[in-house]
Amino acid sequence: MMNLGRLTTLTILLAALSGVASAQTTDPVGFRRTKDSFPEHARGTRVAIGDVDGDGDPDVLISGRLLLNSDGKGTFRYVPKAGLNRFCRAAILLDYDRDGDLDVFTSGPDRMMRNDTKQGVVRFTDVSAAVGISDDGLPGEGLGAGDLNGDGYPDIYVANYELGGLARGTADKLYLSNGRGGYYLDSQVASRLCGRGVNMGDFDQDGDLDVFVSNYRLQGNLLYVNQLDQSRGYSLRAEERGISGGAAHTIGSVWGDLDGDGDI
Repeated sequence: MMNLGRLTTLTILLAALSGVASAQTTDPVGFRRTKDSFPEHARGTRVAIGDVDGDGDPDVLISGRLLLNSDGKGTFRYVPKAGLNRFCRAAILLDYDRDGDLDVFTSGPDRMMRNDTKQGVVRFTDVSAAVGISDDGLPGEGLGAGDLNGDGYPDIYVANYELGGLARGTADKLYLSNGRGGYYLDSQVASRLCGRGVNMGDFDQDGDLDVFVSNYRLQGNLLYVNQLDQSRGYSLRAEERGISGGAAHTIGSVWGDLDGDGDI
């Protein structure tokens, strides 16, 4: 949920397999439907929201395709010449080079797109090879970004789905930052399940980000506990913690303090 038009109300954007859906509500809820859908080229299954052009208004990525909030009132226009018009399974916004603007990482295929917007002209450049990102043809369905190794740069977890048949999972990937704007693959991630979602959060309140991976096809979910120590370095360890969820087709998850005790 996000205020897309600088209003005091909340706006809900829903993504479905057939396209972007509308929320059906009743008057007491306080929401009103503005349009049935985004334009045809905006169909997709993954949504990311952030201000990519620096005008103070949140813009929308739908499966990697950019829709600019051009008037600050929630009117969006597709920008095919921004360099973000190629197919991908998922995309997230992050400032990988810490230059103050939002870049785009896509999975399926894996690509890093640097934000080179200048003087109101929105443009993204593929810098994948230069920063150590390589695509291996795996179906990346879930993405999460956050500083796992404590170097101040965002690391990227890619949850890969199935390939070659039902429940034939593929290996997840974790791109760790080298602290200079580049990336290398972390060998600690060895899951070969049908990954669909990634969420990062400090569930054990030890000051570092942990990783929860949602898996499909009745496969157990994964909780990677981050054991970051400034003297000994970083490590991830998969733990059960009672949240495997192996009897369900998990697509996504979210962290939150549901009982108000301060823990997520």
